[in-house]
Amino acid sequence: ITTTDLAGNAGNAADTEAYTVDTTAPAAPGVPDLDAGSDSGYLANDDLTNDTTPTFSGSAEANSTVSVYDGALLLGTTVANALGNWSFTSGVLAAGVHNISATATDAAGNLSAASAALAITIDTTAPALSSAVVNGATLTLDYDETLGAVVPAIGDFVVNVNAAPVVVSALNVVGDTVVLTLAAGVTNVDVVTV
Repeated sequence: ITTTDLAGNAGNAADTEAYTVDTTAPAAPGVPDLDAGSDSGYLANDDLTNDTTPTFSGSAEANSTVSVYDGALLLGTTVANALGNWSFTSGVLAAGVHNISATATDAAGNLSAASAALAITIDTTAPALSSAVVNGATLTLDYDETLGAVVPAIGDFVVNVNAAPVVVSALNVVGDTVVLTLAAGVTNVDVVTV
């Protein structure tokens, strides 16, 4: 490059620089993942949580800006590291189903397609007892939802028959039902509290 002023004086050639024109969009990021520390569900990968500010992670083009979405709502951005790994903790999300996806923008401003979505469920309501049935030494408790991550222990239940404590000798949990075996039988005239 040479420069010339208004009087026609030409300057020396300037140093040359190489430029790269990048018009190629990055590949779509991988499907986001709910971090293990946020996944409080019964299974390690069930994407069920009671964390209203969950952390997500994933992979994208190295050093790209990753935008994280819940459906069409932008939750925020983070930057992928030199290996393309990223992590993002959302603001408060309401209870319910959320579809989390990501896009990547490279240094040249090229935007990728969206990743596939990860469906997570945020459940912040404890199970409620819906019915209790006593049959001899068996007390069956039904709840309004499947019991999961924290399976109750025998010591979690205090059973009284006619205001006197009764020992729980066994416990079985299946789905939304807890079956307690009592050390002593109960009659139909006894008052049982749990």
